[in-house]
Amino acid sequence: MTKRGDHGYVKIDESQSHEKAYLARSVYEVEEADVRMRRQHILEQTGRDRRNAPCTGLSLSGGGIRSASFCLGVLQALQARHKEHPIPYGIEGTDYLSTVSGGGYIGNSLTTTLQKTKGEFPFSNKDNYDDTDAVYHIRDFSNYLIPHGALDVVTAIGVIGRGLVANAIIILPVLLFFVSITLLLHPNVASLGRPLPIFRGLVDSCSFLAGLPAYWLTTILLGVNLLFLFLWALAASAGVGKSASLSGGFVGVSKFLFFVTIITAFVETQPFILWIINEHVPSLPSTLLPIHQALHGLWNEIISYVKSAGLVMGSLATIFALFSKYLGDVLALAERATGWKAWFKKIAAISALWLAGLLVPFILWLSYLWLVDFGLGVETAPAVYLALLLISAFVALFINPNQTSLYGLYRDRLSKAFLFDPSGRPPKRDMNGDLLAFDPKLYEIDTNLCPYPIVNAALNIEASQFANRRGRNADFFMFTPEFIGSGATGYIGSRILEKNPPVLAFRGIGPRKSEKNAIDIGTAMAISGAALSANMGSSTIKALTFTLALLNIRLGYWLRNPNPEYDSPPRWGNWLLEQPLKLPSFLLFYEMFGWITEKRSRIYLTDGGHIENLGIYSLLKRRCKVILAVDAEADPTMSFGSLLILQRYARIDLGAAIDLPWQPIHDRTLAVNQAFANAEPDTIPPFDKTWPHCAAGEIRYGPNETGILLYIKASLTGDEDDYVLDYKRRHPEFPHETTSDQFFGEEQLEAYRALGFHIAKGLLTGETPFSVNLRPNETESEARSRILNLAREAFLGSDAKVPAPRNKKAAFAPAF
Repeated sequence: MTKRGDHGYVKIDESQSHEKAYLARSVYEVEEADVRMRRQHILEQTGRDRRNAPCTGLSLSGGGIRSASFCLGVLQALQARHKEHPIPYGIEGTDYLSTVSGGGYIGNSLTTTLQKTKGEFPFSNKDNYDDTDAVYHIRDFSNYLIPHGALDVVTAIGVIGRGLVANAIIILPVLLFFVSITLLLHPNVASLGRPLPIFRGLVDSCSFLAGLPAYWLTTILLGVNLLFLFLWALAASAGVGKSASLSGGFVGVSKFLFFVTIITAFVETQPFILWIINEHVPSLPSTLLPIHQALHGLWNEIISYVKSAGLVMGSLATIFALFSKYLGDVLALAERATGWKAWFKKIAAISALWLAGLLVPFILWLSYLWLVDFGLGVETAPAVYLALLLISAFVALFINPNQTSLYGLYRDRLSKAFLFDPSGRPPKRDMNGDLLAFDPKLYEIDTNLCPYPIVNAALNIEASQFANRRGRNADFFMFTPEFIGSGATGYIGSRILEKNPPVLAFRGIGPRKSEKNAIDIGTAMAISGAALSANMGSSTIKALTFTLALLNIRLGYWLRNPNPEYDSPPRWGNWLLEQPLKLPSFLLFYEMFGWITEKRSRIYLTDGGHIENLGIYSLLKRRCKVILAVDAEADPTMSFGSLLILQRYARIDLGAAIDLPWQPIHDRTLAVNQAFANAEPDTIPPFDKTWPHCAAGEIRYGPNETGILLYIKASLTGDEDDYVLDYKRRHPEFPHETTSDQFFGEEQLEAYRALGFHIAKGLLTGETPFSVNLRPNETESEARSRILNLAREAFLGSDAKVPAPRNKKAAFAPAF
C-alpha cells in the first residue's frame, strides 16, 4: 500500500487533465480517495452519512492575526449547536480546508490539534461557550511575535542584526571586487584622467577623443551603435532579415550593443567621479582646471550634506523598508479610490517607496567610492583589497540566507502560538506553562481526522518568460499531506521533497534521510504567511526589491524545485547556470535582482496572498459544489479587491464564473462607519434593523455544472454585541485594522473572534439575512431557504432534516 505523500513527480501535460477537476489527474485522484476514506471514517464514528453528498470546502483568507482571530470565531460557529439546528455543520461536513497566510494560522492549528484530539473539535466545549485549553493558549499568544515582552524584543533584535551581518558578508566580496578592479586599472589619481592602455593609442590618434576627460570607450560604442543602426536600416530596406519582428539576429545585436553601452557609460563614470573628488589632479590641462574646480566644489557641498544626513538616510531606508507592506497597501487602496486625497496618498506612497529603494544602493555606491579613494596612490592597496576579497568570498560560501533571514524567527513564533498539543486531561505543559509543541510533517497528517488541508503559497517567477506572460509574477503553489507543487513546477509527494536541500558548499556532509527532512506543517504555514519580502508575486514592489533583500527584511523561503530534472539539467549550459543556486549565498543575489523562475533547482515562495488572498481558487480547482469562504483581509473601503481578483483568475484560468451580490455588504458597512463618525463622543449610535454581513452567489463551472459560494465578510451592520460595538467606537478602523498590526491584545482578539462567531452563526442558522440573487418569481426568503437547504444537505448529508428544494434543478449531483 502506498504511504501518504509517497508519490513520484507528476508532470503537467495533456495526459493529466481530469473531467471532475482543474487539478492534475494523478493529484486529484489521490485527494479524492482521501476524502472518500474520511467520509467513511466519519460514518463509522458518528453515523453521519455523506458518502453521496456534494464536495464541500472551507477557505480562510489572509490577514495575519486579525484573520486568525476572526476565523476562530467562524470555526466555533461552524461547530456550535443551536436551538433550531441541534446538529452542527461541523468540520465533519467539510471535505477541504484551504488557507492563506493569517487564515492558515488558525486553519493549521485546527488541522494539527485534531490529530491529537482524534478528530474532536478543539476550540469549543460541546455544552457551553467556555474557552478550551486550545483557545486559552491562542489568547495567551495573541501577541505572538513578542509573547514574552522585552526578552523577545531583544531576541528579535539579535536575529535581525545577525541577518544584516550575514548579508553584509555576502555583499562584501562583490563590493571589494569592483574596488580592486578599479584600483588595478587606475592605481593613482593621475591615472583617472587617462585612458586605459589598450585604448591609449586610439585616443592619442583622435584629437576629439583626446580632448575628453573620460568616456572614451562610451563615445566609441555610441559611434558603433549609430553605424549598426544605419546598416540595419539599409538591410531592412533591402528586405534582409525580419524587419517587423521582435526577434532575430539584428534585434539581438541591437539589444547587446545597447546594454553594453549603458554598462560601459556607468563604469566609465566612476573614474570621472573619483577625478572630481580629488582636489589636486597632477598634470591637469589648464582648459580643464576651471571645470574640475567647479565640479569639485559642488561635490564637497553634496557630500557634506550626505555626511550630516547619512545616519538619518540609513534609518529612513530601514524604516521605509519595514513599513513597505503598509505603503504598498496604501498604494493599492489609492489605485481603487478616486478624488484628490487618493491621488495625494498615491503620490506620497510612490515617493516614499522610491526613496527607500534608492537610499541603500546610494550608500553602497558611496562606500565603493570611499574605498577606492582611500586606496588611490597606496601601493599596497590593491593587494590588501584582493586578500580581503578572497577571505570574504570564502566566508560567504558558508552563509545561507535561507537560514539567516527573518523567516526562521517568524516560523518559530507562529509554531509556538498555533501548533500545540491540547490533548489529555489536564494537557501536558512545558516549563513555561504552555501547551507542548506539536509540529508534524505534512505526510503525517491523518486526513481521516480533519478536512483535507491545502496550504496556499505564491511561487515567485518574476524572471519567467513563459509562465509570467500575464504579468502576475507568481503562480499558485500548494502544500498538502499528499503533494507539494504548482502548475508551473508540477507536483511531487510531500514525503519526498526535502525542506533543506543539500547545497554545493555542504554536499556530502552528514547523513540525510528524505523523510526526516520532509516539510512540516509549521514550515508550510510560515511560507504561506510570508507577507513581507523582496519578491512578493503580484504584490512585488519593484522599487524596494534590492533594499528589502539587502536589509534582510525577508520572510520568503527558498525550496527545492518539485521538478527533479532541474537538479542536474542534461544541457551543459543549463547545468552551469544551476551551480550558483547550489551555493547558498548566491540566493541573495537572485532575490535582489528578481532572477527568479520556475525553471531552476531552487524556487522562491512567499505569502499565498501575493497571488490570491482568499484561498477560494484552490477549491474552485477541485470544483467544490459548496464553498464557505471567510474574507477577513484589510479592506477599509469595502472594495472587495481580492474577490474581484479571484473572479478574474477563475474566468481566465478555469473558465468558471462567480456571481456574488456583495454590494449590500459594502453599502451597509460604510453606512455604519459614517454613523460612528457622526455620533456624539463616547456614544454608540442606534441602528434600526439587521442587515447582511454575508452573500450567497453562484459558481458556474460549465453549462451544466454549478456550485454555491457562501461568502462571509468581516463587516459591521450594527447588530453586534455591545462590547464589539464599543470596541468599534474606540477603534474606528475595526474590523479592518491594518495587517501591519500583528501585536494583538486580549480585547482586540476577542472583538474579532466575537464578530466572526456572530456573523457565521447568523448565516448558518438563517437568523440573519444574507444578500442573494433571485430567480424568476422567487422572493428573498425563498432564495435564502433554497440556498441554506442545499448547503445543509452538502454539509450534513443524511442528517439534514430539511425539506427538498423548491426547484429540483437546483439539487446537486454527487461530487465523486
